[in-house]
Amino acid sequence: MIEPDLLVAQIVKAYMGLSDRNIWLRSQDIKAPTGEDDLWAVVGVRLPRTLGTKSFLDTDTNEDVQQVAMATTIDIDLASKSTDATTRAWEVTAALESIPAIQLMEKNNMSVYRTMDAVNLDAVEGAGTLHRTRISVIVYYMVEKRKSTIQIFEEFPTEVN
Repeated sequence: MIEPDLLVAQIVKAYMGLSDRNIWLRSQDIKAPTGEDDLWAVVGVRLPRTLGTKSFLDTDTNEDVQQVAMATTIDIDLASKSTDATTRAWEVTAALESIPAIQLMEKNNMSVYRTMDAVNLDAVEGAGTLHRTRISVIVYYMVEKRKSTIQIFEEFPTEVN
């Protein structure tokens, strides 16, 4: 399974036509570009919340399967020296609600639950010329772990009367 922030970054990159140097994950140690008019995006994930768990035996493989349903908020921060970070913010929402994005998310056991309103963060820069916008989305996803083959007992060594 692909990590939710990486999947969102791939979707936003493809829809908005961003190059590899214009989008990255918050967990990466990359310095923001300087002196460029390009739009760039940073995708970050907050701490996930567990919604539910399920454990069962896959009788076809004799594996212990553990599934955990999770929810997390993913922030997509846009920044630019031009006004693109503000005027193109709608494209993030459109990207995540597009048919190809929904199909890709379903393939990876993920879905967008809610998209928050875009937040204008220009004031963070004060009198600076950097424009910033943050779009946050809540996503649901499922992780699964399979443990090695387990032994199934057909009979118990002790009889209980």
